[in-house]
Amino acid sequence: MFLIENGKSRASSLIEITTVCVDCGIEMGASYDVFRIEITVVVDKLIIYAYFILVKTNYSFERLAEQYILEVVQLHGVPLSIISNRDLRFTFIFWGKLHEALGTKLHFSTTFHP
Repeated sequence: MFLIENGKSRASSLIEITTVCVDCGIEMGASYDVFRIEITVVVDKLIIYAYFILVKTNYSFERLAEQYILEVVQLHGVPLSIISNRDLRFTFIFWGKLHEALGTKLHFSTTFHP
């Protein structure tokens, strides 16, 4: 993980998650195994921090939530809001697994049915 800092230390309130995909090849003995990794970019817009977290494309949602807790939540706490450019299904499952890993219950609601 790399940390870029440019701003005052204040409580995190707005996190943006973006994913950049790259192709990588790793030579393992006599065989050549090609796999995809992603660089998950977590940006805190309030205090202008950016985290670049390397994850494999085959990581489960539980593993992604654990990585997020280790790399971001451990340092700054749970953000008040997360903006994600991923699809709705990813965001829904990620939030559920994140709260499960934190030991909290997440009760989803719709606009007219709180």
